[in-house]
Amino acid sequence: MEPNLSALADDLEKLIGDNEETQTVTNWLDTGDPELNFAISGRYDGGIPYGRIVEMYGPPSSGKTAEATDLMIRAQEAGGIAMFFDWERSFDINLAKNLGLKTERPFWIYKKPETWEEGNVLAMRAVELIRNSATIPDDAPIICVFDSVASAIPQSVYYDNKGKKREIDTFNMSDNTALARASSTSLKVIAQTAEKYNATFLYLNQQRTKIGVMFGDPTCLRAEVQVPFVDGTSATMKQIVDGKISKEVWSWNEVSGQLEPKRIIGWHNNGSIKGTDKEWYHIRAVCPETRNGLVAVSGTNDHKVQVKDKGWINFSDVRVGDYVITRTKRTFAGTALEFLKGLIGFDSHMARVSSQRQTAALIIQDNENPEYAQWKVDLLSRHLNFVKREITISKGNKGHRYESCYTHELMKFYDLCRCPHTLFKDGWTPMQLAIAVMDDGNYKESSKTLNLSFKRLRGCEDELDAIGQSLYQSFGLTYDIRYGQGRIDFDVKGTAKIAELIAQYVPDCMQYKLPIEYRGRYVALELDAPVDESVVHYAEVTEMRLGSKNKGSVMYDITVEDNHNFLAGNTHNGFLVHNCTPGGSSFEYYASVRIALGRTKLMETVNGKKQFVGQDIATKIVKTKLTKPFQETTMRMWFDKNGVAFFDRHYNLVEFLKAKGILKQSGAYIEWTDGKKYHLKSLCDKLKADPTGLQQLRALIPKISPSADDIEVTPLMSNEDEMEALYSDDACE
Repeated sequence: MEPNLSALADDLEKLIGDNEETQTVTNWLDTGDPELNFAISGRYDGGIPYGRIVEMYGPPSSGKTAEATDLMIRAQEAGGIAMFFDWERSFDINLAKNLGLKTERPFWIYKKPETWEEGNVLAMRAVELIRNSATIPDDAPIICVFDSVASAIPQSVYYDNKGKKREIDTFNMSDNTALARASSTSLKVIAQTAEKYNATFLYLNQQRTKIGVMFGDPTCLRAEVQVPFVDGTSATMKQIVDGKISKEVWSWNEVSGQLEPKRIIGWHNNGSIKGTDKEWYHIRAVCPETRNGLVAVSGTNDHKVQVKDKGWINFSDVRVGDYVITRTKRTFAGTALEFLKGLIGFDSHMARVSSQRQTAALIIQDNENPEYAQWKVDLLSRHLNFVKREITISKGNKGHRYESCYTHELMKFYDLCRCPHTLFKDGWTPMQLAIAVMDDGNYKESSKTLNLSFKRLRGCEDELDAIGQSLYQSFGLTYDIRYGQGRIDFDVKGTAKIAELIAQYVPDCMQYKLPIEYRGRYVALELDAPVDESVVHYAEVTEMRLGSKNKGSVMYDITVEDNHNFLAGNTHNGFLVHNCTPGGSSFEYYASVRIALGRTKLMETVNGKKQFVGQDIATKIVKTKLTKPFQETTMRMWFDKNGVAFFDRHYNLVEFLKAKGILKQSGAYIEWTDGKKYHLKSLCDKLKADPTGLQQLRALIPKISPSADDIEVTPLMSNEDEMEALYSDDACE
């Protein structure tokens, strides 16, 4: 090495120390299937990595627990320890024992934690103790299985802030996203613990997914469903999929609770709904930011939608009166919002077309002081578009009225218009007090006193008292109330104090509302610029019905980056539909391996009746940091007479060696190493009867190049439609 480079290396070692000893995975837990080992790790003698987080997810009964149990048994056979954390409360120890699981300590640890945090803390403490005890070899596996993420309850949901268990009726919308927040925080710590103590943390997760939809919902939307894009345009699901449109859509971050732009990264035509057990369901909701105040989506019965206080539920489980997540715009903030509230509270009006539209307009008019009305409009012109209309005031005299555009943001204030007792119950600002004086105030120079006149509140004692009390709390102003006149009077001292507070906000056209000595202090007012934010809003479901399979029969889906959910339903807005595993997107970042499972049922005819006897488990490695991702394999699994599931390793290895050309097949016959030819079943039976059968099959594996560049790993089924069928519940042989 050149002297200067050598010196640099020495300096770096002094400053930050030597390189870490372990820079890659060095130990593997064999899955029992060389092709699956290769798809995960890039080597046939590899498998599940030590020291990493692994997620395995799939639909119900897709083999998740069976595969996890098999891995636990293999860990024990290799001299290691298996742990199972049962959030789901569904593990059957007797079935596992029949498969060969040791159930004595310390080789077996079984816990039923109450919360997400408890399960992970117990696992981390256990692996630390085991490794520090040095009672098992350093290369002996430790596997911690968690079943399942979707069933885990975050501590913030289970307990209140005093440490007491919460009642179900205290749960709220924030609790629906608590698991995503908890997993996002804890998985980064768990990843370090797994690596430090060379343990495998295997999380089982629930998702009904098609193999063609990488992270997607198992389900679909109808062709004509509109998806609004962030840029203001929109397209139907069919247009998006057929045209592979990759624009940004509105997506919900379950951790932050915010809506954010996310790009479409996958497009899926999932075939016709006809001939399946799926049904279309049509959901309509009252929705802001749309022309007719409505939004509607047609999706399959098992497509997920986010519902307030219920979380992610199936389309078919949504009910009229539920609230779905949608989007509304936020334009006003800071001084602009402060000014808007001031206008709404006093001498302005609001209008709406109908309650369904959920939008309102601001109307500004001042017949006596048209310059003042123009001043208001000018200040709001960056936030709202106004139309100036000529009107007849009286006796043929003309004036002008300003009508803003209709927005949902204004609708939020509709019921508060001209209600200062409600709008300012939590306090006033000097700017808002200035607007009150200019709109409803009367100043007499002769007495140097001011009053606020609310004729609309004459006789309303509670309302007038509320205004007076809030003024006192905000500014320390004393006052007298004339209930019969709807008036609040201030003495000379109070008037002077008000003038001092508001003088800088009173434009030239309204100076007469101030004592002479306070006039001329106006400072040109510039409101905070408009913001462009999308805010979560809850839209009430007004219709839910069964749709027809004959209309729009093709099922479409898209994949969205990171959050994997998006708004759909209208050209301008929509409500949230789902294509993500429980726990948000945390596992995509912190899991080194993510395995998607699917299944095809295997049926046999017994006494003239078809019986379910097993299934082919399809795996797709949707993420691996150890080799190239997205490789697919298939494993056959049978059920014995007691209902115990087991993997047919002989069959799987024979099929694997056939696919790689090691075992030659001619017609229906396979040539074995003894020179004889056998039917597939006969060969498997022969090898199962021989205690060395598996070893004979495994001995053939070294004949295959171990390099991922030299061998192409392909699914055992080449037809894409067949692969997608693995993720359906339809029985097939």
